[in-house]
Amino acid sequence: MTQLLKTPSTSDASNKPIVTIVMMQRDRLSLSSQCLDSLYETADVPFRLIYVTGGAPKKFREWLDGQAMRRGFEHVAHDRFLSPNEARNLGVKMSRTPYVFLAENDVMYKKGWLSELVKCAEETGADVVNPLTCQGFPLHEEIHFFDGSFYDPETFFKTPMGQRDFQEHIGLQGKKVTEVADQLVRKQTGFLEFHGVLVRKSIMEKVGPLDTEVISIKEYLDFCLMVLNAGGKIWSEPKSVVTFIYPHGQYPVRLIDWPYFMLRWSKNWEERSIRRIQEKWGLRSSGFIAHRRTLMDWRLPEGVLKPALKKIPLLGGRWGFRTRMASFLYPAAQFFASMLAKKYERDRLAASRKLQKTDLI
Repeated sequence: MTQLLKTPSTSDASNKPIVTIVMMQRDRLSLSSQCLDSLYETADVPFRLIYVTGGAPKKFREWLDGQAMRRGFEHVAHDRFLSPNEARNLGVKMSRTPYVFLAENDVMYKKGWLSELVKCAEETGADVVNPLTCQGFPLHEEIHFFDGSFYDPETFFKTPMGQRDFQEHIGLQGKKVTEVADQLVRKQTGFLEFHGVLVRKSIMEKVGPLDTEVISIKEYLDFCLMVLNAGGKIWSEPKSVVTFIYPHGQYPVRLIDWPYFMLRWSKNWEERSIRRIQEKWGLRSSGFIAHRRTLMDWRLPEGVLKPALKKIPLLGGRWGFRTRMASFLYPAAQFFASMLAKKYERDRLAASRKLQKTDLI
């Protein structure tokens, strides 16, 4: 079942939104309150917010419904889990504005972020604009992502299918903003990450929906390839600043987050994504694809197992104990994650069959 909570519009003709913010769950729910507060305190361009959730606990859905009524946004709630691209597609389909901002629900914003993104798009003609994305605390000080490159587009698309490859490169990650201020200039870039990006609705209509078979990882790379293959332009704007709050001591993955976190970072979903990207874009099995397959085992131990083990009295404070026990428990965690992935697929197919029956009536 899908629930859409509609709220009275607060916009008049003089305050008509030019951006639809589509917010979805990256891998957890527990930062939603802080994220919403930050967004509403800093956004300086009229916007419409659509918050898409899937499989959220009843108590959270009720809380978010209350937020939607109070703040005047739309909460689109599905009973089953949704992949990130499924959620994004639902929100984009509902949008009616020239721009869509694809937002994840674990990001904090610096005042002026939205107007600077729109300004960059208007002045450059960019189809997609990426903000300066920082990471962790203190907010807006350490760079997570600004400029990405992994191929020469012209060479990449001319290379025969099955022979293509690239090496993903993220510039300035881990650097302090103040240390590299002279390098933070507006520029055209090769790719971006999905923590928060401004997209012209027209390019979304041109390239079509985001690929729901790229179900978990590197969906931003797939999207950027779609945009570049269609002749679109991607820019980075350092005057727009946001901060991605990755799981850590102050904001760890909490119990409410475990089911979706484990599903998103299950081997099933990661392998499915890698396989789809390889087949779709004609990448060879070595190089990027082989390297990415070596990186599928760290999120569950670091995000779920070790933080849970740390709470054990006496032993939990010992790094060696947490590391050994996380390794011991990892197969069980992956088994549970694989069960979640199978349930997701059953639920997705059931929802698809139900929709087909409805269309035939």
